[in-house]
Amino acid sequence: MNLRDVADIGPYWTISREERNVVALLYAALLLGDNVHRFLDLVAPDLPVERDQVAVYVEYAFLRDLWNVIPPADTRRRDFIISKLDTADVRALADAEPQAWNAHFGGTSTKYWQSPSRWSVRSFHPHITDDDEFLATCRFSWSFNIKPDLVVHSTADHAVVIEAKVESGEGSYPATAPEKAIFDERGLRRVGQVELQQHLMRELLGIEARHLFLTPDGRQGLRWSAAFGCLDLSAMPPWAQRWIARYCA
Repeated sequence: MNLRDVADIGPYWTISREERNVVALLYAALLLGDNVHRFLDLVAPDLPVERDQVAVYVEYAFLRDLWNVIPPADTRRRDFIISKLDTADVRALADAEPQAWNAHFGGTSTKYWQSPSRWSVRSFHPHITDDDEFLATCRFSWSFNIKPDLVVHSTADHAVVIEAKVESGEGSYPATAPEKAIFDERGLRRVGQVELQQHLMRELLGIEARHLFLTPDGRQGLRWSAAFGCLDLSAMPPWAQRWIARYCA
């Protein structure tokens, strides 16, 4: 006896509630034929399109990967942070070597400027008294960790950013109990997923983006049924078509 026998359910796809699985189905469908252009026509008909630049990404980590392209000890890493964050404490550290710089933000390396994804809110919290600058630093750091569910580029400089939901609602930051306590102590608001994604795309990547939620009921943006409904799914495997039909009912 196993749990499949107890539940008396067929293949997993008939009950799957995993958002990443549904995103993967949409990603696979968008790679077929002219589907990506059908989708762009539906969700962002006014965005410019360059056919040789159209691309689709799952778990979009462009910022993280761009950072890693720059050599670890290259001062362009530090200079980018100074130019984009431009808080009082960052300006004060402008000439600091990696060890002092990283220690300020909670990093450990003595040789290179660590990614802001490695910064610790609890480490820089005591050093930044201004609430607006503290919030800006948090938002900057979190942007290096987030990975939007699905991003469709219509050109190198334009994209549609999709946050896909099956049952859950929009997430927010901070996410951990200690960081939430710091925010509560300061009386600061939470930062929503879309707000953070907007900061990532516009301010840090320089990409004009349209942001939308993909949900079963469409109350926050686009229905799953509309997203799949505009596509030609005839080349998808039969089991995948049946799975997709669950979201188009």
